[in-house]
Amino acid sequence: MAFIVPDGQHHLTSEEILDWLKVKIARFKLPARIIFTRALPRTHNGKVSKQQLKTRLAESIITLSTEDKK
Repeated sequence: MAFIVPDGQHHLTSEEILDWLKVKIARFKLPARIIFTRALPRTHNGKVSKQQLKTRLAESIITLSTEDKK
């Protein structure tokens, strides 16, 4: 799983990112899924909030499954 915050200047797709990663890291380390987000949630200490990322992931899965039923 990879959460990516686009910089606004580059418009990369998940496939382009995975293609780049394939030559940089071992295959078993490749993320199974890439999620684009506007910003990473932070704790009051400024660290990335993994709990909030998990919540966002769960919400995106629910949204995707709801859209599939339409």
